[in-house]
This record gives sequence, C-alpha cells and structure tokens, in this order.
Amino acid sequence: GVIFAYLRLLRPFVIQLVCRCGALRETFGPTRISADARGVSVKTVAGSGSIAWRDVRGLGETADHLFVTVAPMRAFIIPKRAFPQPADAARAYAQMTAWHGQSFRQRPATL
Repeated sequence: GVIFAYLRLLRPFVIQLVCRCGALRETFGPTRISADARGVSVKTVAGSGSIAWRDVRGLGETADHLFVTVAPMRAFIIPKRAFPQPADAARAYAQMTAWHGQSFRQRPATL
C-alpha cells in the first residue's frame, strides 16, 4: 500500500524527467494515432500497430486529452490540441465512442 502510493505520486515526476532528458522523445519521435470503424492505429519511428475496437477496454476524456485504454495502466493519450479546432476533438471522441459501442453489439454471443 505505502509503496504503491509513493510510486503513484512519484511516477509523474519520473515521466516528466525522462521526457526532458529526451529518452522517450528519441524512442518514439513523432506519433500518429488514427481511428476508423475497425479500430485504432498507432505509428511511431519505432514501429506501428493497431488494435480492434472489440479489444479496447475503454475511452475517456478530460478537458485536455482523449484516452483510449488498451490494457491496465496502458492507454493512447491524445492531446486535444492535436486537433485543428476544439469541436474536432469532440467529434472524434463521439465517433470513437460510437465505433467502440458498435463493436460490442456485433460480438457473437458466447455460451
């Protein structure tokens, strides 16, 4: 409990420090995240990949970011400033939410 709480408080500082030192910047470089009816795709200088909507655990939104959660403690974080206009971020979130919801309706029933 105490160690987890300590790491939880320390982690943002560590991540900021690593980013300032350039370690993550050199590893990932520019990142392109795109979404369509099939799922979410990510492309960095280190490689690319995609995840189907049925495998996305959840979507979230704050005042400044959109989140596509793919595993516990792992998410694609999309800054809203990446969109030309604030309304574009809202439309993107609404569309991703719709695609994500459709993926559950299309799943075959399991016994």
